This record gives sequence, C-alpha cells and structure tokens, in this order.
Amino acid sequence: MSFNLNSLWLDWRAKVPDGTPNPSNAYHLVLLKELCFKQGIDKDIIDNVILVLEKEGDGLDDKEKEKAKSKGLVSKGYGNWGPEDGDTTHKNVDGKLTPIGDDDEEEKEPTKQMKIDANPFDKEDDEGKEGGKVDSKLEKKNEQREKDNKLVDTQLRLKKGDEQDKGGAGTPESRTGETVTVWSGKKVQQLMSDGKSYEEARKEVREELLEITKEKDSLLTKEWVEAGLNCLDWIENNYGLDNIEEIAWDTPEGNSLIGSTGHGTSADMFVKTKEGKKVGVSLKKDFKVFIVNGGYGKKIGEVAEMLGIDPKDLPDNVKPEHYKNRRGEVLDQGIPKLNEPKTKQIIKEKFEEVLNNEEVAYKVFGKAWKKRLNYIAARKTNLSLGAFNKLSPQEQQKLLDELTSDDLHDHVINAKPLIGEDIKVIANIANINEVNEITNLYTDLRKLDEEVADNLMEFLNDGENLNKFKELVAKETHIDDILFGSEGALDKLEVLYGEKGGVSMSPESVSNLFNIGDLYEQYKKADGEEKEELKKQIQEKVKEKMVITRDQGKPVIAVKVMVPDPPPDGPSKESTLPIFGLATRTKGIGNSNGLEMSQSAFGSLAFKNGNVDIDSWPPEDKTKVVNDQIKSVLNDIEDNNINLNTDEGMAQLQEKIKLLERWDPKNKSLKKLKDRYDL
Repeated sequence: MSFNLNSLWLDWRAKVPDGTPNPSNAYHLVLLKELCFKQGIDKDIIDNVILVLEKEGDGLDDKEKEKAKSKGLVSKGYGNWGPEDGDTTHKNVDGKLTPIGDDDEEEKEPTKQMKIDANPFDKEDDEGKEGGKVDSKLEKKNEQREKDNKLVDTQLRLKKGDEQDKGGAGTPESRTGETVTVWSGKKVQQLMSDGKSYEEARKEVREELLEITKEKDSLLTKEWVEAGLNCLDWIENNYGLDNIEEIAWDTPEGNSLIGSTGHGTSADMFVKTKEGKKVGVSLKKDFKVFIVNGGYGKKIGEVAEMLGIDPKDLPDNVKPEHYKNRRGEVLDQGIPKLNEPKTKQIIKEKFEEVLNNEEVAYKVFGKAWKKRLNYIAARKTNLSLGAFNKLSPQEQQKLLDELTSDDLHDHVINAKPLIGEDIKVIANIANINEVNEITNLYTDLRKLDEEVADNLMEFLNDGENLNKFKELVAKETHIDDILFGSEGALDKLEVLYGEKGGVSMSPESVSNLFNIGDLYEQYKKADGEEKEELKKQIQEKVKEKMVITRDQGKPVIAVKVMVPDPPPDGPSKESTLPIFGLATRTKGIGNSNGLEMSQSAFGSLAFKNGNVDIDSWPPEDKTKVVNDQIKSVLNDIEDNNINLNTDEGMAQLQEKIKLLERWDPKNKSLKKLKDRYDL
C-alpha cells in the first residue's frame, strides 16, 4: 500500500509534545503507530517497523554505545538498557547512558540526588539543585505514563487468541472494552489541546475505534466502542476532561501514576483531577451484568469456588450430571407412552401433515424444521447429518419423500442410545398439544430447568451458603464499592454503565433503596472505630434485606422494599425487588443446560433511581426497562417457557404486554412484538 512518508513524518512531529519525535520514547512510538493505522498501512508492516525502532532507535552516539558494550549491556527497547538475561539497569537520558538506582556510583551526579524536599514542587531552598528529585520524579511519572499508554494501546488492538498482558480482570473482550474509555479519554484530551471541541474529537476517535473493530479477529466490538464512549461522555459532563490531569488503566504503572495503588475496589480505570482528587471508575458495557453466564457444568463450579466450596462437595442434585440423569429418567418414562396405539396414531397423522405442509412443519419443529426432517432421513439411512447435507439436492429430496411416521418411531423416538438431536425431535413431537395432554412428556422435560433451579435455590438458602451468597451479590452489584469506595486510596468510586450518555450509581440512591439513609449519613460524619462499626451495621442491614425468592415463577435474588399498594398512593406494603436473576436455561431440549446469574435492567435502574416505582422514573429509564423486558419475553418464547400454542401462553403474553404498555405505550419494539403475534 502506498503512503506519503513525508506527510507521516510531519504528522508525527505535530503529535509529540515537544515537536521532536524520539524513537526511544515509548509514548512517541504509540503515537506513530496510531498515525500509521490511520493512513491504512498494513498492521504487519507497522509492527515490524515499530519493533526495529524499539530495539535500534536507542538514541546513543557511538561513544555511549561502546560504553554500553563494555558493560555488557544490550538495548531492551524504549530507551532501556541492561544485561541480555537481566533486568533494566540503565536508561537513555538525553543521549547519555544513565544508571538506574545505586548500581553504578561513579556515574552518578550527586547534586541531583541529595537533600531535596519531599514535595517536588516546594520551591524553598531549590537554588543549585536544578533537576534533582523533581526531574527524577517527573521522569518516573513519564515512564509510568508511557508504559500504561502502551499497555492500553496493545490491549485495544489485541486479536482473539493473543496473549493477555497486565491490566484489570475479566475476559479478554471485557478488558479490551475497558480500554476504550481510557484510550479515548487520552486521545480526546490531546485533540482538544490541539483546538478541537469535545464533540469533534469524540467523532474522530469513534471513527478510528470502529476501524479497529473491522480488523479480522479483533477483540474490540462496536458495542464496546459505543459503551466506552458513552462512559467518556459521562466523565466529560461530570468532571470535564480539561479539568483532568491524568487518565490511567488499572495497571501497576497506572495505579502508581494516579496514586491509587492498593485501592481494593472494582475500579477498571482512574482519573486524577487538577485539584488532586483521585477517582476510580468501574466500567460496565450495559445494565446486563453477569456474575456467571455459560454452560452449567463449568459455571456451577465457579459459583462453588466463589462461595469457598470445593465443587466436589456440592450436593448431588446441583452437580452437572444431575440434569442429564434426570432427563434420561423422564425420557425412559415418557417414550413408552409415545408408542401406545392412540398416541402413535396422533403422531402418524401429524407427521404426515408435516411432510406435506411447510406451515405445519414450522408449527411442529419451529424454524429448524428443515434440519429436523433432514436429520430423520439421515438417521434412517445411517448417515450423519453432515454426510446427508453433502448429498445432491435430488438425492436428499428422494430420501425425504420416502419418509414415514414408522421411520420417525423406528429411527429416532426408539433409538438406542438417544443423542442430542434425537431428544430435540422427541421434544418437538411431545410438544404437540394432543400428544402432551396424553403423555405429559414435554411438560415434564420443561420442568427439569425449574427442578435444577429449585435445587440451586435450596443449596444457596442453606445456612452459611446464604450469607456468603449475599456477600457475593453485594460485591457484584458494587454496593460496598459505591457506599465505601472512598475509604482507601481513592477519593471516590464511580460505577458507570455504557448506556446512552453514561449512567452512574450514586451512594444516595443505593442508601435510599435499602432504606439506610440515616445510618449512612451517620457513617459519613464518623471516623475511627465508630466509622468502622457503622460500616458493619450498614453491611448487615443490606444483607438482611436480601432474599432468594421467586418472581413470576423464576428464581431471583431480591431486595425487600416498601412500596405503595396499589401505586402510586396506596398504603405501604413490603415487596421484593428482583435485582439479580438466577436461571438454569436449556436453549432447546436436547442441548446442555446453562447457568445465568445476571443483574437485570430493572435492578440496575432501581439502584440508579433509588426506588422501585417505575411510574416515577424518567421516560428514558422506562423505555430501557420495557426494551429489556421485551428481550426477556422473546427469549422465553424461543425457549418455550411461554408456549404460544396454548391459551395459557397467549394469555401470559397479553398480560405482559398490557403492563409494558402502561410504562411506555409508544415503544417501537413493543409495537413490533404485538404485530409479530397479531395482538
């Protein structure tokens, strides 16, 4: 790819703070890399050139290089020098090989190291000590900033499967997402210092980030770009980037730069204002925050470990194999009923309709109806589904035309042993209304999710497990961080959600929700042992108000609150607010079951508003709740938790829509839902 080298050099000069690009300066190389990406230069070319500059652009003249050689030192990049197999011992400072620490006494300049006030900006008695500890501290800060910048830039551009470096916790995707706000904050600050408005700088940064998302196997997603920039909007609106001195990621270098080392909070990044205020920021992509989310077998082990329990010591009825064992028992009891003459005749008639009518096929087997029929034909001919799909269309159609209901029974329903695809077909057949009325097989299969959830609820409600689980939920909802986040190295902790404009959770809203406002005010005014005792009281009050219960039949972790009944002016009555959902979901019977523990949009917005009265919330929050509820409804329909083939299922859907219309009657997604099901 062609590019203008002279233009690139001029742009690089314009970007670096002193106008003189230095290949030994890691931050200058980060800026060069950004410019190269912007000009569309191939990533491999950029990486190779940067690597050469890091290793060879050491800035030492021949005399200093000879000096390094005589000491057995080699360039380690970024102006660092040291033994080939050892740590950095020297740095390039203004073209001179300068030792780090006390390992080279003869090269030191004593006047730069002796008797300087602890405050580097204290001007008293500074004469004759130019440079000194002030220069040393500034140099150290610059080094920390450069390292943090490089770690942020590297993480931002990582690909799937790349090795992870320092910086925060979480999945590679979430760590990459976190860096959007950090990287964008630094970049927007730089562009604003060049005379651009916040909006202009944000637009330019957004375009650059979206280009990264287009790269093959990029960990960065469009959703995280928008969420990260929404969080930056909140920071700009509430702190002002022009009032921020430092922005850093949660790396050792970033913490040292800010002064937040040992902060002990969930902060993913930090800002330090020009007044010296240190603020931690915990970043969330959206209101859907998961404690765990994935296959039950793996995630139940993670939950056990979070509670300090060896997974091997879990009760048998919550271990991963329990679901499969129980599913086998239900099938063993139900399949003989599918072979009884009356039921078999119903299945025969319905299957003949399926073979001759695509609408009936869709009604019985859903959107995967073609795959299900292909599978039955493949089973009959002892082919795998993959092998069947490789047949010519004419060969496939011939085998489909020859299918009968006897084939369905002989090769799928009565197959030994049953595999996942067999069970999916059986579940579809068992879900035919007339068949389920006789056998109850489909109902029993669907109840297995509830059974596992009930077992899990019983386990979590048991003694010390409940106390530990409440502490886990308090941690994951950041209750302690929000209420007590300013106790240690930080002056404040902000928990930000990447919704439009950015949304934060305030201590006042959290204390209002848990009805601990008076106690929290006492805590803020106290100090010493009294403050610590009040903190413990608040934590106990929060745990007292947490319960594991059911909401609309589903297990939830809820908060006990007082609400008007009926709203908005009825007498107060204790109710429960579901802040976390607890679900064991099987996305299609025949698949492995999954485990979800997630904070709902409703829970997050209740924290934000400090109450559960949705009718009193601002319109944009009502819309968010309704949109989240619509997604939940569609998931329930897809998973057959709401069965629209039954009167009960349709009534359940209509009741839900009626409630959502009350909160947001003009919601576009709600209108689409109604149109989709002719309501």
